[in-house]
Amino acid sequence: CGGDGTINTATEVLAARGIPLISFPAGTANDLAAQMGWKPSWAQVQETLDGGKTRSIDLIEVNGKSFSTVGGIGVGARLVKEFNQVRQLSPSVRRMLAPLKDQVYTLLSLKTLLLNQDYWQRLEIRTRPFHETLKVAAVFVCNQGVLGGDMKISDRADPTDGRMEIVVITASNRFELIDTLLKFKEGKQPRSAITLFDDHVTISQPEGNPIRFFGDGEILVESPVLEISVRPAALTIMGGER
Repeated sequence: CGGDGTINTATEVLAARGIPLISFPAGTANDLAAQMGWKPSWAQVQETLDGGKTRSIDLIEVNGKSFSTVGGIGVGARLVKEFNQVRQLSPSVRRMLAPLKDQVYTLLSLKTLLLNQDYWQRLEIRTRPFHETLKVAAVFVCNQGVLGGDMKISDRADPTDGRMEIVVITASNRFELIDTLLKFKEGKQPRSAITLFDDHVTISQPEGNPIRFFGDGEILVESPVLEISVRPAALTIMGGER
């Protein structure tokens, strides 16, 4: 019972033991629950348990840490760090923000994009069909399509196909980046996005600076080299078919 971060803390134990997962969505964005068709309904939980049907979905692993939804680098990681700092504020502030749900991400996005530019990075990205070093504002690694409740990063990512979608954002300034993110919210493909598909990608920082990587709404890794790969059919879930 919780959001994507709560599920992430349990994912490794469940996957290692083959214990099936069902989530009662009670977090901010609840991206995995939305993808799997789980609603905040105890009646649905009971019906799913009674039905007893299970299926498997892929996980994505970055330097030994797994996630199930969307992860990435750059502006997304900056937003996750800021959001988690907000959640550590006083209980009264958290209660005030609670009704906003995933709109909190939108508000923080505007603040971050307008006041900061330190999320642009020069990265070497290597997959089998692609190998380039370029300046990027963000890289999204997708096991499913939606991030933050309403930002449709991908319409082709599938958590059961044994591969991930890697979306590289090459927007050169904050206004182009804002336009890119707005197009994602509208379900459109921006011109600044390079889309790749593979089961493994290596991302490194040529100067050896650490890269902050988020997944499932949490900062998972900080390292100058990221080895990211798909773990096919690694997590068993109950029901979840929309």
